[in-house]
Amino acid sequence: MKYSKFCCYRPHISFLKRKEISDPYLVLGELYRRRKPTDFQQDLWSLLKMLFKENEWKLHDPADLYSLCMDAARLLDVLWLVNKYCPELSSPMPITNNRYAANHLADELSSLFRFGEAEAAEDPTKGGGGVTVLSNHYNKHYDGFSKCDLFTYLQIALDASYMTNDKYEYFSIADFNIASDFFQLSELIEEGFKIYSKGPAAFPVLLTCKEMKYACDRNHPTHLSRECIRQPLSLLSTFGTYYINIENLHPALSAWEQMLSETDLWKAADHPANLIYMHECLIKLIDAVWIMREQGKVDRHVRNKHLVTIIDDFFHFKKMHKWKSTLNEWLTYSLSNTLKIKEKDVAPTGRAFSHLAKFIEAAHLLFESR
Repeated sequence: MKYSKFCCYRPHISFLKRKEISDPYLVLGELYRRRKPTDFQQDLWSLLKMLFKENEWKLHDPADLYSLCMDAARLLDVLWLVNKYCPELSSPMPITNNRYAANHLADELSSLFRFGEAEAAEDPTKGGGGVTVLSNHYNKHYDGFSKCDLFTYLQIALDASYMTNDKYEYFSIADFNIASDFFQLSELIEEGFKIYSKGPAAFPVLLTCKEMKYACDRNHPTHLSRECIRQPLSLLSTFGTYYINIENLHPALSAWEQMLSETDLWKAADHPANLIYMHECLIKLIDAVWIMREQGKVDRHVRNKHLVTIIDDFFHFKKMHKWKSTLNEWLTYSLSNTLKIKEKDVAPTGRAFSHLAKFIEAAHLLFESR
């Protein structure tokens, strides 16, 4: 099977379950029942403020900020589905007289430098030429506000300590046109509510659409680049050098497990974004090893069969997508100042952490044991 189609930088969904893909209205309903559009936008601007104001995040519960970004990512996913399968639900892109005049003058100027007739500017009396708010975004600006950027912004806002240089240096990256990104998402929040207001009858049922293969409750890679998907061993070879300090693995996982039962932790502690980064690193590791296992590379190329057994036990304990769901749940609890894991779940969670620690060590040794 070719896994390159699951590259995390390609324009496809990644945060919706099969049931939600089949009925996009369910997702919009769930999002806008919890967040009014104005509240959604206000929360977004609060996140933007945190990027530039030191310790602003301490006025909020880090778990709420993570929830905001998850909601935004799910909105980007569901509107992508709407744009593909029912584009008529989106509003026509408005064309103003100022835009017409600007295009006309620009064409007059550019005609001086090219052969042939200048392209005619769109006539404001004839509408948007089929361009909608959603098609304008996903055809032109998808990479301008990718879901990957969204969670990078969250880590910057929550002062990740792994960013060894000043966090403001990250803003010089060309792809991070922050103001434009946040305005785009704010417009999509408003457009999504307009589409939701049309009611469930306006939405098609997508039971057999090909996007089902991207559902987050199915086993497939979700966090890897095309290069890592082609050569998953390359991620394993650098994991302990550039991602996580393996020597500190056990105390770090013990601290994470303890955080699941703590409240008010982040009112005094710093750097909650470190958890988000670790969560992302672990999912990448799970993705890479899973691909190697599916392709038979673990059994064929690893001399130490004990490592193979540990990896098999890991995926027998929980399926791939179940592990990712578990990590998401742990992340939410550990980021929260108010939530803590239930007493009945403490023992199963301890066993899961034990499997995870053994898996990380085994994956780290895979490259050396070939």
